[in-house]
Amino acid sequence: MARLGLMRPRGVRWGVRLLGILILAVCLAACGRAPTGGKGDEVKGQVAAATAADPRALEIIRQSEQAYLDLKTYTDDIMIAADGRELRPRTGFARTAFERGGSFLIEVAAKDPYGDGMARDRVWIEEGTEFIQTALGGRVSSEKPLQEGLRTISASSAETSLIVPTLLFAEKFHGDTFFDRLKTPSLGEEMVLGGNRHYKITDSTGVTVLIDVETLLIRRVLLGGGKGMLDYTAYADAPIGPESFRRQ
Repeated sequence: MARLGLMRPRGVRWGVRLLGILILAVCLAACGRAPTGGKGDEVKGQVAAATAADPRALEIIRQSEQAYLDLKTYTDDIMIAADGRELRPRTGFARTAFERGGSFLIEVAAKDPYGDGMARDRVWIEEGTEFIQTALGGRVSSEKPLQEGLRTISASSAETSLIVPTLLFAEKFHGDTFFDRLKTPSLGEEMVLGGNRHYKITDSTGVTVLIDVETLLIRRVLLGGGKGMLDYTAYADAPIGPESFRRQ
């Protein structure tokens, strides 16, 4: 499915960011002021990262961002295999249900590290109110905004809460989506999973992401530093009913 050229204003963010950084660097050089120390070093780092990024990878990322923004409904099932450190589960499952302008749920289930059962964390939106419930806290809270709720369960979800949800609610994350956190993405050879072709994008952060060539949705994420692997089975714009948002 070709989506080249089908970009909304946010879709050009990477290009605008690169252009702004390069203009600043050129201005500093023209004035004979090499950026050093503090903000100067930060600018140099941004210039190096932006120019090192693979334009082909950036184009695919833009298309994938737009694909998530265009979704009316989305559901997935996620298999988690992680290192078990820093509250990350060794194995677990997660699922997401989303309806644009309506309900939302992400629910994570993993073996309870303190017992024999399953520990569940969840964040959801119901009738416009945002809720969070963690296995450790137990009680339901509506005091935290969606962004904070998703960040709260990031470790116990092996970062699944900060991947697809940040793309579905990109306007709430203000430049801190999963793709925004990639520094110098580069495009590798295509991979075939389940008979489908996938773009393979690797990043200097150690993250590798496989994106379905047809749907442009995320199929697999390898977390940096050997933290784990997340496998997605995603359904775009499929009929969705109340049962999809029922908490288990």
